[in-house]
Amino acid sequence: MDQDHLMDKIKRIAHVTSTMGSVATRFVAHSKTPFKTDNLEYAAVLTKTLSKMKGPFMKVAQFLATIPDALPQEYADAFMELQSQATPMGELFVQRRLKNEFGEHWKNNFKEFNLHASFAASLGQVHQAVLQNGHKVAVKLQYPNMKSVIDSDMLQLKFAIKAYHLFSSALDLDDVVKEVQDRLYEELNYNQEILNLKEYQLFFKDNPSVIIPETYESLSTDRLIVMDWIEGDHILNASPDLGKNQMDEFGKLLFNSWYLPFYSRGWLHGDPHPGNYYITPHNQLALLDFGCIRRFHVDFIDAVADLYQGLKCSNPSKIKDAYIRWGFNDVSTELMEHMTEWARLLFDPLLDNSIRPIQKRTGSHGWQIAQKVHKELDRLGGVKIPREFVFMDRAAVGIGSVLMRIGAEGNWHKIFEDILEKRNNTLSM
Repeated sequence: MDQDHLMDKIKRIAHVTSTMGSVATRFVAHSKTPFKTDNLEYAAVLTKTLSKMKGPFMKVAQFLATIPDALPQEYADAFMELQSQATPMGELFVQRRLKNEFGEHWKNNFKEFNLHASFAASLGQVHQAVLQNGHKVAVKLQYPNMKSVIDSDMLQLKFAIKAYHLFSSALDLDDVVKEVQDRLYEELNYNQEILNLKEYQLFFKDNPSVIIPETYESLSTDRLIVMDWIEGDHILNASPDLGKNQMDEFGKLLFNSWYLPFYSRGWLHGDPHPGNYYITPHNQLALLDFGCIRRFHVDFIDAVADLYQGLKCSNPSKIKDAYIRWGFNDVSTELMEHMTEWARLLFDPLLDNSIRPIQKRTGSHGWQIAQKVHKELDRLGGVKIPREFVFMDRAAVGIGSVLMRIGAEGNWHKIFEDILEKRNNTLSM
């Protein structure tokens, strides 16, 4: 590692440590005192700080902002801006990066190129451009030194996990750290993201209601992807202008586009925030950002489906067997009962054969259940979280939060049963 990169890593660690300490202190104070007007001001300052930091720490804030009642409202509202409004790289810096990727004559690839970023997120930013043939494209450009940033942030996460283990044995999170780190490294591999895009295009080729952007591989590099520009509105921005029936249909479409690939192919989109869903002028659902696609073995998918069946028929033996096949070991009867409280919360809309919102209660109810389960797991000696559970749980919470925010209702039980039937038909072919 050269001296400049070493200094960058040291600065990053210091910055993250300072910010984490400030956030923790502020949230603890908030939980013990009434609402204060300066929370709004602090939330704005914190959002500005996070937007400059980018990387994994920003992704955590993005995810928390999507979960109803996970944060005080003033923080959640401010963090929602992080979905695509991070502080972008400057235009001169962007030009230098484009020269590194395309060479000195990079402009020859484009008729037009907007050096001001249209969107800036945690690991990269997107520019609008026009190819020489007139096609409008999105150019996704990775920030520099992101592996070093991830290494620094993961080191901080490991320290935080060790601190957690000192006062609680409820959850053994060592494998969680490994899983998150591997997925973040994977997101830096733009060649893999192009492959993910092509696989999802093939999967949805017969569904005109779902749009996946086409990529231009000849113009893409290890740290830059050129793909079709998708016209449309962010799903949360579009929802107020659409009728209730139409938003219900988009909710069902979003649910299917998420879980059909999971149960049919073992693919799970691991970045469930609203900035990845657009509604086009032709009322199609556009899915974006395929950097984090978690792939699961068929045996694990079988176990997830069997847990649902066990919950549906209240079969403790089937439920316990599913947990073991997920990777949860040494599951006692009492431990299983408390784990199943969380499982029932996640599967609740799938077990209820009625037209309803994805969650009938507020997000705070989920946190109350989580706190109760955490306390009981600690009392019983805890449980080791398997790697496969991390992003599946995140996806279930994330996609549910989006459906809650757009107010979509449906018979999720029937939709899910149809997904399982399609899976069974696929496996029997």
